[in-house]
Order: sequence, then structure tokens, then C-alpha cells
Amino acid sequence: MPATLIESKLFGHEKGSFTGDTDKRNGKFEQANEGTIFLDEIAEMPVEMQVNLLQIFSKLVRKQDT
Repeated sequence: MPATLIESKLFGHEKGSFTGDTDKRNGKFEQANEGTIFLDEIAEMPVEMQVNLLQIFSKLVRKQDT
């Protein structure tokens, strides 16, 4: 799966972000609404996406620590 599609699925996107895109889409993180997201085969994701996930997880941990 291309990195842009993974990013769109996980983080969502705004209307018009892609050619032919007519709607804003909420990503899985927003849909979870402080619930649980099961991520399988993270090692198979492009490295850039792994970095993005690590940044998100770091922010969530820091948010919980405050």
C-alpha cells in the first residue's frame, strides 16, 4: 500500500487533498476517539510512516504524563 494511502487512512485528509476527492475524511486515530487501534505489520510499512507513527505515539504518551 502506498505511503500516501496509509497516511490518509490513519490520519485522515481534507476535502480536495487528492485529485477527485470531494469529502473530508477522518482518519482511524480520530475515529478511535481515545479508544484502541490495532496496528498489524508495522515493520512492513514504509519507514516514513513508521516515523510518523512514532511521533504520534510520543505525543500521546507526553499528553498522558501531564
